[in-house]
Amino acid sequence: MRRTPALIAGGGPAGSIAALLLAKGGTTPLVLERSREPQDALCGGFLSWRTLESLASVGIDPAMLGGHAVRRVVLFAGRGRAESPLPAPAIGLSRLRLDALLLAAARDAGAGVERGVTIRSAEGTTLHTGDGAAVTGETLFLATGKHDLRGTMRDAVVGDDPAMGVRVRLAPHPAHRAWTLHAALRFLFLIRRLEQVGRKLREQARARDLAYRVAGAPRALQAARDRAA
Repeated sequence: MRRTPALIAGGGPAGSIAALLLAKGGTTPLVLERSREPQDALCGGFLSWRTLESLASVGIDPAMLGGHAVRRVVLFAGRGRAESPLPAPAIGLSRLRLDALLLAAARDAGAGVERGVTIRSAEGTTLHTGDGAAVTGETLFLATGKHDLRGTMRDAVVGDDPAMGVRVRLAPHPAHRAWTLHAALRFLFLIRRLEQVGRKLREQARARDLAYRVAGAPRALQAARDRAA
């Protein structure tokens, strides 16, 4: 049985950052990742300014990530549209690139990374892999994302919330709640403003149509008299 000081199950963002910090702290962690190559994912793709600050705090320079700058948020409802600037610039970046960069940073810092390893189950701090081998660590870090690992089922209670993949429901931060409310109010104001503009344009169109009819009435009356004569 192989042994390692720190064993990490999963090489996604959580596992990569854990490995990076452990390696920088002088430990030699081992990351076991199921996929042989970096893969894209439906989730992710947007790194907020707070996420960029967190990455910078562990030594990941946001400038090296690439991606596309995101500075505004736009909401659509029917024909309505509301737009607001973000508190700070964010980045649109694929999970394919993000995962690859983070795992590479962990490897460069001294972490061991083994790809193409399927983990079947866990027993204490020991992982049993698909080829029948076993790897044990003084400490086991589970970074398998939303997927449970046999022997390590999460005990978080979701209750009546039917959200798939969500294990723990956290209340929003008061500042986030205030910002969300502000954005919603601006959106509602814009929708009402658009409705007012629409009503005004329709009234103006009806007034022009009536004016055209009134202006054309004498000519139509004269034409009718001429035909009668």
